[in-house]
Amino acid sequence: MNRWGRRVRNSAVGLVGAVALAAALSACSSPSTNSSGSPPTTAPSTSASLPAITKAVEAYQSSQGISPSRYRVVSVAVSTVDPSWAKFVIGPTASDAASFQGGYGFVHQTAVTWRVTGFGSAQVGCPLTGSTTPAAVTYVTVPANVLSAFGLPCPPNTSPTATSAAPTTTTTIVAKTKAAIVGAITKFQRSQGMKPAQWTIGSILVSTKDPTWAKFTVNATPDSQGTFQPGYGFAHRSGPTWSVTGFGTSDVGCPPGTSDNLVVPTNVMASFAMVCPPPVS
Repeated sequence: MNRWGRRVRNSAVGLVGAVALAAALSACSSPSTNSSGSPPTTAPSTSASLPAITKAVEAYQSSQGISPSRYRVVSVAVSTVDPSWAKFVIGPTASDAASFQGGYGFVHQTAVTWRVTGFGSAQVGCPLTGSTTPAAVTYVTVPANVLSAFGLPCPPNTSPTATSAAPTTTTTIVAKTKAAIVGAITKFQRSQGMKPAQWTIGSILVSTKDPTWAKFTVNATPDSQGTFQPGYGFAHRSGPTWSVTGFGTSDVGCPPGTSDNLVVPTNVMASFAMVCPPPVS
């Protein structure tokens, strides 16, 4: 599986090769916090830009053969680092929840025109490596400082070089807390049969609304790009103990929840600027 692949929740699995850009991920993706612990460095799109961005998203989906009746634009956020870039999330409509896979992507403004530069399930905006899809001719690597502001780091061997900014990771977390969360993630990966040489922690962010919750990302090591699926998850502290409550590539922490994918409180999700797909009616 690659960044354009099918949904995987609460497990780390092997890649299964390149597939179409047309549909992947969930409506859950998040920005980062800055070094002072203040809210994410992204902002809602302005009323002037929203129609143009939405139109660009619709044009892209139409080019992929996706009817507007099958999805809805869940959120749009314009980067405050570079307002010529915006991130969008789409999810299925209630009637297509079982057949349409949501996803996230980026749009870029050149002159007065917004255009989708990439869409998928993971690592969108990172440099393409290995096999690519025909649609990759439209793909544009997103500047590293923009990806960083959205809390979307690239794997170690594919980090964008267009700008010098590095992804925000764990610098704002006290050492004791960081060590405990790292320990919980390591324990979880071992329980899934993953060897330490296969993966690396990309980022850890503690919720500003409830510090007993943290969001983390896990990437493949350079030698495991073809055998380990990157993902994101949540860890929760109960008493002095941190444990992973869910891990995957989509809908992590979203209702209805399971024993290995506990529902994350709404205010915690909001603190990570994340949204879940609407419930199926």
